[in-house]
Amino acid sequence: MKLPHLNDNSESFEKLMVEMVAEDYVLIRKERRRRLIHRVASGSLALIYIPFATFMGGGYFVIKVILFLILPLSAIWFSDYMGGLTGVAFGHGPVITVPTPGSIVRFLGWIMLLGPIWWFAIVAMIS
Repeated sequence: MKLPHLNDNSESFEKLMVEMVAEDYVLIRKERRRRLIHRVASGSLALIYIPFATFMGGGYFVIKVILFLILPLSAIWFSDYMGGLTGVAFGHGPVITVPTPGSIVRFLGWIMLLGPIWWFAIVAMIS
């Protein structure tokens, strides 16, 4: 397929465009796969927390755990969006004026999600 209204170099231009689109497609697929891996892993871990919460403290504690899981799962699943939020002030602190890279937001989400496991491990080692 030839693109209309181009000079004699139209074939090389078409090849270049096809290569660029193919490279973009590969990058988009890698990004989607990476997001899916993070979402499945974090969602699975969150689902494991719920039976443990039931065993540890009953119904009220399960609700507290589910409410706790909202922020880390949001940070992992929607890290690019959350990192792009600016003009937000948490409480009376400073206003966020610069976007945060999504990878940092995702990393902090993982830290929050794994925090209870680390806490239980440290308490088990001490006692």
